[in-house]
Amino acid sequence: MKSKLRIEMPRRTSSRRAPKSAKSRACRFRVALVALCLLAAAGARATQIDPAAFAAKIAISFTGYSGSEKLENFPALVKLSAEKGFQYAKCKLEKGGDLRFADADGNLLASEVDTWDPSGTSLVWVKVPELTKTATIFAYYGWKSPGAVPAVSPTDVWSEGYVGVWHLGQSDIPMRESSGISTPFSSKTGAVQFEYAGPVGGAVDFSGASWGANLAADDDDDLDGFSDFTVEMWLRLSSELARASRILSKIETSSTDTAYQFMANKDTSTLRFTVNPSAAGEARQAWDYVAVPAVGAWHHVAYQYDSTDKRAIAWLDGERKQYVSKTIAPIHASAAPLLLGTISGGFPFPGQIDEVRISNKAHSKDWMEATHDTVANDDFCAFSFDTTWDDYSHRFSVTFTGVDEGVSLTNFPVLVRVAEYDEATGKGIRGFDYDDCQISGGGDLRFADADGNLLASEVDTWNSSGESLVWVKVPTLTASTEITAYYGNAKPHTVTASDVWANGFKAVWHLGDVGVSWANSVSGAAPLDLWVAGGKKTAAVDSVVSGQAGVIGNAVLFGQDNRKGALSTKDASVSLSAASEFTVEVWAWQDDHDPGSAAAQYVLFREMTSSYGSLFWISEQTATGIMAPQGRFENGTKTWSSLVPSRGDWHHFAFAYDATAGGTSLLDGNVAPSLAQPSGTLTEDTGTARQLFVGAYTSSNDTQTFPGKIDEVRISNVARNEAWVKASHDTIANAAFATYGRAKENAVKGTVVFFR
Repeated sequence: MKSKLRIEMPRRTSSRRAPKSAKSRACRFRVALVALCLLAAAGARATQIDPAAFAAKIAISFTGYSGSEKLENFPALVKLSAEKGFQYAKCKLEKGGDLRFADADGNLLASEVDTWDPSGTSLVWVKVPELTKTATIFAYYGWKSPGAVPAVSPTDVWSEGYVGVWHLGQSDIPMRESSGISTPFSSKTGAVQFEYAGPVGGAVDFSGASWGANLAADDDDDLDGFSDFTVEMWLRLSSELARASRILSKIETSSTDTAYQFMANKDTSTLRFTVNPSAAGEARQAWDYVAVPAVGAWHHVAYQYDSTDKRAIAWLDGERKQYVSKTIAPIHASAAPLLLGTISGGFPFPGQIDEVRISNKAHSKDWMEATHDTVANDDFCAFSFDTTWDDYSHRFSVTFTGVDEGVSLTNFPVLVRVAEYDEATGKGIRGFDYDDCQISGGGDLRFADADGNLLASEVDTWNSSGESLVWVKVPTLTASTEITAYYGNAKPHTVTASDVWANGFKAVWHLGDVGVSWANSVSGAAPLDLWVAGGKKTAAVDSVVSGQAGVIGNAVLFGQDNRKGALSTKDASVSLSAASEFTVEVWAWQDDHDPGSAAAQYVLFREMTSSYGSLFWISEQTATGIMAPQGRFENGTKTWSSLVPSRGDWHHFAFAYDATAGGTSLLDGNVAPSLAQPSGTLTEDTGTARQLFVGAYTSSNDTQTFPGKIDEVRISNVARNEAWVKASHDTIANAAFATYGRAKENAVKGTVVFFR
């Protein structure tokens, strides 16, 4: 276990101090270096967790992390609740005293309990050694050994440059400082209220202050004088600004001894951060942020300076809003106290503040995004409990006899249809009863392969009075593959729905949502939003109708009334720019045709670029009644097949392209003749505007909208082979693609093995 060396020095009684000398800074550097050496030596002797000493265990992964960087020693927020399967009754010590965390090798991790609430959600900060999307740590609780629980140091959670961390959850002063380096907020002025519901436990409310309310922390040598820094917090405005409001300041009343201040500027309606450099003759540096956030919502704000890149950076809710060139000398070393809520003498902040942090380094882009997301995203952590398959009350088997002989597909998403058996029609699963499920919406339906490995699954449609549809990723799909469905467990294994689509998919829109936005099932990829006459809309229009009967679940109907509606996304996460391999799939049902129209009806989707007009599109040529996929390749526009679907029926269109092997077009799982063979890669999009439309050529054109329904749109960055595309069609269109065994009470024994 890591130890922490802290040198306590006598505090000055004067409110001012002499500037820090080079000699004193060198001394502090040597002390810090010694402390780091001691920490490194202690880290080499990490404490090992004995799993047998605890009654319960949870595996925690970080599926909500969207970055690509491996974040070292990241403080992640773990949210525990009975709803998510945490068993408070098994804890033996008060306030999570026997809750411990370890990495995959059993090494004890630093943790700090922020909020403990056995009747709700408990919040615990854990230092994760290497945070990635696939990282896993373990929580242990329910101490049952006669010895003492392994000790942890909460301050060790905040090792990565943090010099001040205030959670602000206490009921009164002092407001504890968690890094162990700085001082608490130990005094208050005016009408300050505590234990306001914040984004992380309790927060501090300054909204009742008419003048001068604040919290103050004594001057500390570690809170100023740095070259690089990050200052961050969560805040919420209760009312509109009546005047300029200082939020966090290290400033004397006279403003002659200022290090920095953060304020909401009423005159410009922006957030502003100001620093005073320590170098003689250096001017004060200030930069305005984005607009003051809306009243009534919590927002994460942060300011940084990176002296290496000479960049001043501003953040709002995990997004970098400013990234400007600036040269700032090291911040002035001020003797002033740190004030939260206002400065002495006025300028109160009309709202609440939570989770204030100061660092002596500029954290990376991925770090800052994760800092916001670990608080704001309740699914940042995924929990897997020490559950066995015999904890489920029922099961049934699924085999895939509809797969063609000789075909073997890897990590294929199959459609499983769940329904009670109907004697009249002979459809459904014999013995299956929705009442045997213990969680609504299919929340406890889980799947395993023949070896007991947990499989990723996503509920597409849940209908307890009819047929439910679930996507399951099967590791190896053949005609003899068998998987098992388990259900009837109030605390099932945790699955991540997006893992179903982790095999080359860039976008998967089921289009089953009702409203003006349609979710993307691929992790981190953009949804589709309603687009009318050139802009996103917040209300439905008559030309686009959601909630229509689809080939599976719901679909979207286009071409009604003014015919100007489409779905669209500008997010580059689904762009096919410069692609040498891709596959596009879509289901469409055409209910109308106008052979007299001179214009082609762009039936499926079109990707727009700022430089080249159109990059890839599928259009229905009205003069001939054919469907023609086209793309703008390096050597010009090509059309490589023509498909003639029947009207009034659902059809599956797929187009797979490989720069080496060429392109293949398929209609309903069957290969279509090629008219022309493209070559090379798609044209590179050199612009910044990438606009993908579903259901129309452009949102402002009322003659080229697809007259019908669209469902299940998919884009992949790989060229799917013919067997894959045929199975993609068949798993939806062929009811006999899967065969279901009789549901029965479960008597399976054994321990689950997680499949990735």
